[in-house]
Amino acid sequence: MPRAGRAPEARSRRRGYTATDFNGHSGAQTVAEGTDAVVGLATIGADGPTGALRDRHGALGW
Repeated sequence: MPRAGRAPEARSRRRGYTATDFNGHSGAQTVAEGTDAVVGLATIGADGPTGALRDRHGALGW
């Protein structure tokens, strides 16, 4: 629910193809590397960037 007087915000992360038991460890990155984007999104402040798709290295092109 947006705060009064503020427009809704959208933030999106791509965690990438991560080596897990589910895919037979065929992913290109470790589980720790795969969580970087998720943790970054979860800990971003209210004034953080919006309207962008990001991965662990930064903004991705649409």
